[in-house]
Amino acid sequence: MQIPHIELDQFHCVECNKHFTDKGFNYYSGNIEYGPAYFSDEGVLCSPQCALDHFQRRTREGTLK
Repeated sequence: MQIPHIELDQFHCVECNKHFTDKGFNYYSGNIEYGPAYFSDEGVLCSPQCALDHFQRRTREGTLK
C-alpha cells in the first residue's frame, strides 16, 4: 500500500499544539507512517494525556459527539 505524500508539519495536537513530527508525539503502532495514535473530530492528539484532557474539555463544553 502506497501512502500519499502529505506535509506532516501541518498537523499538530489540538490540545497542546505539539507538532506531528515533534519528539514525544505518539504514532499508531509507534510508526510515524501509520499516523497519529489518537484523534477526534477536531483533529489529532499527541498523547494519552491530551486525549483525556480533550475528552474532559469536550464533556464540560457539552460538545462531545
